Amino acid sequence: MHKKKWVFLVAYFFIAISIQPITSNLEKEFTEFNENTSARATFVWNGIVDLDNDYSIASNDILTIEACTEINLNQNVRIIVEGRLIIEGTTLCPVIMNNQGSGDHEGISFQPISKNKGSEINNLTIKNSDYGITIFSSNPKLNNIKIENADKVGIDIYDGATPTFENIIIEQGGQDEHGGFSSNWRYGIGISVGNFSAPIFDNVIINGTLTRGFNFWGNSGGLFSNVQISNVTGSTLAAATCIWIMDAIPYFENINLSRCDNGIWVRQYDDSIQTNAVIRNAIIEDSRFYGVIVDKTDHSNYSNYVMATFEGLEISGTGGENSNGFEFSEGIAAIEVNVSGAIFEDVNLHDNPVPGLVGYLVDDTLFVRNMNITNCGKIGAYGHDAGIYIRAAFDNGPPELVNVNVSNSPGSGIFIERGATNGYNWNLYNNSEYGLLVDHATVRTNWINSIENGKSGIYVFDSSNIILQNLTSDSNGYSASNNKDGSGIVFDLSNNVESNGRNVSCINCTSTNDFFGGVYIENSIDLYLDSLYVLNPQNDGYGLYVDNSGLSQVGHINIDGALFELNRSGEIVKINAAANINNLEINGNIDNGNWGMIWDGSSAMDKSLFTNSEIKSNNCIKFLDSDINGEQIICDGNIELLNSNVNISKFTAKNRENVSIIFNDGNSLLHLHKPINLDLKNLTSIISGSKIEEAYDLDIWVLNQFNNRLPFANIDVNFANFNDDYSITTDYLGHVLMADYVVREWTSSGTNSVDEEVDLACTYDNTTNNTGIQTFSEDMTLYCNLTLSNQAPIINWISPLENEIFPSRGIVEFDAHNSWDLDNDALTYSWFSDIDGDLLESGSQCISSLMADNNSAFVANHEIQTANGAQSLECLSDGVHEITLEVCDDENACSYESRTITLTNLPAVVNMNINPKADGDGVLRIPRSTIVQFNASGTYDPEGEDLTILLTDTYDTQVGQVPDENLSWSLSFVDSPEDTVTVTITFDDGIVGNLVIWSLDIILFNELPQVDFIIDRENNYSNSLVTLDGSSSLDPEGDEITLEWISDIDGLLYNGTGTDSLIWDGWLSSGIHEIKLKITDSKHQWDWVEKSMIVNVENSPPVAIIGTPDGGNYLSSDYISFIANGSGDWDSSCESLNEQWKIGVDWLCNQNLPNIKSDLLSINWKSNLDGDLSLNHENNLSGWYGRLSAGSHIITLEIDDGINLAVSTSISLTINSSAPVIVIDSPNLENDYYSDESILFDLRRSIDYDGDEFTLSLEANSEFLVSNTGIKMENVSHTEIYFIDFPNGKYELNIILTDSNGMSSIKNLVLNILSSNPIASITSSIAHYESNSNTFTFEPGDLVTLSGENSVDADNDILSYEWSIQTNSGSWEKIQTENGGMEIYYNLSPGTYIFKLKVTDMLGGTGERIVNVIVESSRPSLEDLNAHPNNFLVNENSELRITVKLDDADNTTKNVSAVIILASQNWSLELNDNGKNGDATGNDGIWTGVLTWVPGSEGFASVRVTATDTDLRYDEEVLDIKIGSGDFSIIDFFGGGANVAIGGFILALLISLGLALMIRKRTLNSIDLDEYIESWDSLTIQNEKEKPLISDDELDI
Repeated sequence: MHKKKWVFLVAYFFIAISIQPITSNLEKEFTEFNENTSARATFVWNGIVDLDNDYSIASNDILTIEACTEINLNQNVRIIVEGRLIIEGTTLCPVIMNNQGSGDHEGISFQPISKNKGSEINNLTIKNSDYGITIFSSNPKLNNIKIENADKVGIDIYDGATPTFENIIIEQGGQDEHGGFSSNWRYGIGISVGNFSAPIFDNVIINGTLTRGFNFWGNSGGLFSNVQISNVTGSTLAAATCIWIMDAIPYFENINLSRCDNGIWVRQYDDSIQTNAVIRNAIIEDSRFYGVIVDKTDHSNYSNYVMATFEGLEISGTGGENSNGFEFSEGIAAIEVNVSGAIFEDVNLHDNPVPGLVGYLVDDTLFVRNMNITNCGKIGAYGHDAGIYIRAAFDNGPPELVNVNVSNSPGSGIFIERGATNGYNWNLYNNSEYGLLVDHATVRTNWINSIENGKSGIYVFDSSNIILQNLTSDSNGYSASNNKDGSGIVFDLSNNVESNGRNVSCINCTSTNDFFGGVYIENSIDLYLDSLYVLNPQNDGYGLYVDNSGLSQVGHINIDGALFELNRSGEIVKINAAANINNLEINGNIDNGNWGMIWDGSSAMDKSLFTNSEIKSNNCIKFLDSDINGEQIICDGNIELLNSNVNISKFTAKNRENVSIIFNDGNSLLHLHKPINLDLKNLTSIISGSKIEEAYDLDIWVLNQFNNRLPFANIDVNFANFNDDYSITTDYLGHVLMADYVVREWTSSGTNSVDEEVDLACTYDNTTNNTGIQTFSEDMTLYCNLTLSNQAPIINWISPLENEIFPSRGIVEFDAHNSWDLDNDALTYSWFSDIDGDLLESGSQCISSLMADNNSAFVANHEIQTANGAQSLECLSDGVHEITLEVCDDENACSYESRTITLTNLPAVVNMNINPKADGDGVLRIPRSTIVQFNASGTYDPEGEDLTILLTDTYDTQVGQVPDENLSWSLSFVDSPEDTVTVTITFDDGIVGNLVIWSLDIILFNELPQVDFIIDRENNYSNSLVTLDGSSSLDPEGDEITLEWISDIDGLLYNGTGTDSLIWDGWLSSGIHEIKLKITDSKHQWDWVEKSMIVNVENSPPVAIIGTPDGGNYLSSDYISFIANGSGDWDSSCESLNEQWKIGVDWLCNQNLPNIKSDLLSINWKSNLDGDLSLNHENNLSGWYGRLSAGSHIITLEIDDGINLAVSTSISLTINSSAPVIVIDSPNLENDYYSDESILFDLRRSIDYDGDEFTLSLEANSEFLVSNTGIKMENVSHTEIYFIDFPNGKYELNIILTDSNGMSSIKNLVLNILSSNPIASITSSIAHYESNSNTFTFEPGDLVTLSGENSVDADNDILSYEWSIQTNSGSWEKIQTENGGMEIYYNLSPGTYIFKLKVTDMLGGTGERIVNVIVESSRPSLEDLNAHPNNFLVNENSELRITVKLDDADNTTKNVSAVIILASQNWSLELNDNGKNGDATGNDGIWTGVLTWVPGSEGFASVRVTATDTDLRYDEEVLDIKIGSGDFSIIDFFGGGANVAIGGFILALLISLGLALMIRKRTLNSIDLDEYIESWDSLTIQNEKEKPLISDDELDI
């Protein structure tokens, strides 16, 4: 394998030398490509691209990645986009980004500077990344993106980025990060949007991310539609959630979420940021914990607001069998809102084994409309077994549920606990527990239908402030076992304290067919049942059951309007409580003899009231221990009393014969006031001690003999039997009504009671009469007649009133005409003044036509008209009069009455009107600039005297001012030095003491400026100049003003001081603006007044202009500039332009519009022939630059701002066919070339813009060149590259391109070829060469043979070869050579050496080559060890001759020695190969040693021979010599007998072992050392130079 590698590298080396001109350039580009450098201009990638380092697209550059491109990135490497990135993948052949190696790359990162650069990505697949796509403040467009296994974040969006995504697939993510020791939760996220970013996503599929599908944070938002997310689960450091929305405002539409730990989680984290998600048309399936949860990080922050709006939401399977963790029953809620607010409309929750909706600490910011909940609730979980569970909701603005349907819950339909909830139209059916359960809560709801629930339809426990309206309970209680759980409507401890405003009310409530009764009430007071209807409960249930026996508080239940229609084995209504009942109707128990109602008052502690009711039962009503008042009660059955006190007015028997009254004890009283149709004589059963009181009304009139009613007559009423005597006075009409007096009592002594008797005495004017004893058995009218002597008249004096004051000589009306006489006598009237006497005496001026005939009325001091004009009839003098009225009848019986009146000169009657009017305290508080109108026109002098009216005030310029002809003043106080002014007006009639002073305190305050403005503009488009004209605004006091012009879209437009700032001219961005002018003045310290106006600024259409060219003829190869100066869009920001575009470009844009508000323009150049003309790095907003195909073109510029209709303009021009265009990439004429270079001719980028086929020709000196491969360069393919060698010299070349139509283009160029230096080369015919280390390796003992024969010179003029070897000091020592020095032969000992060859040509040019040389060393090898002889006798002096064969290729072994050991004896011996001392032949490789010795004992002597070379490598051979006493016997050696067999076995074993050792040794000696070393692992090779040489013994190991 390694040898092949060397061959490949050597071949590559020579190829690289031969194509140096092209490879050097390619190597340069490759280096630039792989280093972290910026692109320059436009780049195109295709094929396979490997990135070892970050690749950056500079801000002004474009990178286009073509379809099918595969990009492999090293760990942590990313593509950084500052300019424009275009990816042109297709559906069939997308661009793929993947990792290379084991680590994950970091995808694509868009930097802020890339914003509005038009990056667009289509059909891209990203695999095995940490981050797929990261976007900072940019806005690329991405379509058909697939991201697989992004460990951290698939798409990460930051810092106000506004990208657009369509058709996104994210598969898996986070699994490789999970389970480590990191505490960073941010992994396994599909899409993260944060920090004011607002992207647009359409068609998104996310599956299998570990932590989040979408993750929102930091005031982000955006539009997201058609989203599918599934299998987001597994994170342990964060809540795994399909969509996580925190401190963000996204808009979602059409989403489908499946099998996530949580479907949607909306959370408030930062209270300074408002979360408000909008989600429409969402389906959430099989969530593990929550379908939707809305909460805050701080659950103690109760300042709730609407954090999310859901419309069209469907949730199913939360915590269900298809969810993760189902076996652990981990589901919590389909929807939970916790210390937060949300709006839910059109919601369908079904098949969730968890509650449908849970609300904790919520208020009116939770609003639900149109919610259907089916099969939801957690079995056995308190509260959470309900379809809806609301706990601890706030009463001062509770949550509201509207149009809610809940069915098939394992608990209650709706459970409201310790809080409050409002709403209407609740339909609760087929729930296992209660339809509606209210516990310690407040509920106000309307239109409730509770049907076929397992327990009560409605159960209210220990709650107050309840309003249930239009409630229907039907067929509830089928799983209950008693009335309390199975009645339709149940109130338990609700309310147990009677108070104002905390009532429990059920209005228009109905119970039909409920299993254990209609209404059940226990220990509840302050309870109001209005318009209650109960029909046919099942299981013999009550219509109404009330039991307040467990209460110690005083209070009532209140029923106003109730109808019970049912039959049962007991009473229909049973009450044990104090109650106020009105308009009760019971229809039932007519034929079965059971009671309609039993009223037990044993626990009442207060009187009850029973009115306007009818009971149609065979037994009507039973009173037990009751104290009840009532009226208008109708019965058609029996009445029973036990220990009761019942007082009823107008108690009526519907059918006389059906109503009996039965007393069951001797301690009851039934008081019947005006009973109707009762047979008290025959149909009563009274026990001694009890009784019935029958009572009626007594109507009394007192009359005289003329049948005139006597006012204020005294009446004494005396009763004979049952009532106390009574005294009373008649009213003015002589009438008294005495109601509800007992006329008879019915007792056990008999059914015919004695009637009451009454004797009435009346007294008037000391005259008394009586009626005599009258039987009082029913309503009775009594007249008491008195015959009186003549009575004085009764005075009824109308005017003047007592102590009335009149002006001097003023008109006084006297009127007593309503006086009357009891005897019907005619009356006469006399009026006397203690000053003026009889006012109507003969000749008095009081006598006039205005006087009544009987003097009962007249007018004093009035004017009459005479021939001489008006004449005053003064009959009443000024002064204090005592006026006495005498009224007498014709029998001279008179009545008198006196009154005091006064006539005096009165001061003026002041009637002041001021505008504006004073405050309620009489003080006028006005702005300083206000003109105050004072008007005294309503003022007059009672005597008509002239008045002097003067106005003064504390502001001295207004002293003594008389009013105008209208008695008015108009005053301004704007210049008053004080803030308080008192205005005084005096009215003087000239009479002392009659001066009237009217005053008004005025408090002046500085008035805020008055703000007003108008808006003027040419049209409604944003490019129209807007004038905001506030010149009509002013400060009333003329103070300097400070003002601000503000737009709610564009912010502060202008601020300044003075009236010059009241007009602003400028432009507004598109949108509906609220324009506000705020003004304050110097006196108010930023107390602003403002006016707002709404201005609709419509988005301006773009403008499309093609300035140049205006037509004409061009070639297809012409590079044509289409200039669009003047085009653009006023609603696009100039900030969006690249810096170079802002220079010399007349592009329509808005300098003042921030980039974030800029329209995103789509600029499209089209040709009717060539289609879309795509933009590239040379094209910008100012135009399009490029080439067009031949033909007649209509070029269209279309600009679309995405808001208005696209605008376009067109021009026409003709494009003629052209010859091919020569593009020379090589050779580079700026460079010099050498004769040893093969010149690359690369014209592959040459192009024929007509698409014609064309050929290439190369000429020099009118002859076609020939390439190095022998191709004649005449009409050859231009798509190939060609190498051509040139000798030194100057060449004039012609490059000719000829197309299929015969059109040619020619380019002349001059090529200068310089003479080249020789290239030294060193080879060896016998050595092994390693190119990586530049080393020749010679076998041990080889002669170092090196050759320079492969040295070359392109000019063939090598002159000499010079060889050198490097000394130990580093200097070079020349080597003497023969035959021109091309080769050297050198005998070297093993070691490492450095040789240099220097080659010189005839021009003195040189080339050098330096190589390493290794001469390998060998280890010694011994064989054929012999001892002569090989048997010796003990103690015999003998000569031992030892020979051994030594093999050592490098001839470095100089020492061979032997050691002989016999028992305790040993001998040493040096062997030699020098032909001496017993050695037969010198240097023949046979080493010999001779020893004279005397063995001292029998046995075997061991002979060990060792050979050691200069590298201390060694080899050994061992031989045993027999030392015996004489003859040798194997039998004797082993002791004979059985030991012979044993000895034979041992001997055979030793022989086998010896053979094996010899074979292994020979094998090792035959192994090639290089190959053996190459078999070591890489670590051994790496450290080979650091280890000592390995011995044979080590190899054996």
